[in-house]
Amino acid sequence: MVVSAEHLSVVEQRVANEDKSTGLAYVLWFFTGLLGIHNFYIGRVVLGILEPGLILLGAILLGGGAGAKSGGTGAFAILCFLASGILLFLDLFTVPGAIRKHRERLRKQYIAEFASQPRSQPQPTPGSV
Repeated sequence: MVVSAEHLSVVEQRVANEDKSTGLAYVLWFFTGLLGIHNFYIGRVVLGILEPGLILLGAILLGGGAGAKSGGTGAFAILCFLASGILLFLDLFTVPGAIRKHRERLRKQYIAEFASQPRSQPQPTPGSV
């Protein structure tokens, strides 16, 4: 079903209302990057859990396995910290793309909603019988 220009205008308005700010995402990244809040803001929930989870896992491994007896846990903890740091660094470059994907998902969702609605018949104006 074809979506009218009027419906597309409404879709764009709704997308603009629910748009995410790239600037705010970067501010959240700068101040709360280790907590992953910027990822939750732009809709990347898995990364929002993974990044601070790696830091927490590394801290647990370092805290629980201190000393020479720890074996490979110290090295694994460092790998967790390194992986989290790499992910945070990559976020610098992937935030704008994630926001664009969010907009496209919204557009597709709203267009699908309009396309699935039954077309209403034009109502006769009074006196045009």
